[in-house]
Amino acid sequence: MEKLPSRRLEVRLQGAVLVIEGEVESVGQSPVPDGMMLRSPYYRLAVVRVELKLKGDCGEHVNILFPTSPAPPWRNSPRLKEHERAVFLLRHETALKAPSEYFTTLDKDDVQPRDSVNRVRSLLK
Repeated sequence: MEKLPSRRLEVRLQGAVLVIEGEVESVGQSPVPDGMMLRSPYYRLAVVRVELKLKGDCGEHVNILFPTSPAPPWRNSPRLKEHERAVFLLRHETALKAPSEYFTTLDKDDVQPRDSVNRVRSLLK
């Protein structure tokens, strides 16, 4: 994955409520119903084990909803996979009013390679 220009990454980081480094432990059905609308995201749920907290506070695991729909709004969203290790820039899901313990990765740049952790840390200071 190509590194983002610093300004773009800074903007993504500013809007994130939680930034973590972690590993996807499991991927399964979303507990948030979303298939009733045109261009629904068809969320899946990834449970991520937190290895490092870079921004915000959370427990040992976080719940991340990610779209699987091929429709244009979701086409370039990251598709998380079990055992994937990355830096996750997370926001609360707002469109479906999911409970606050669910975060999203909707933008293709919300999942960064693990080797970007030092760059992310320096931009958060």
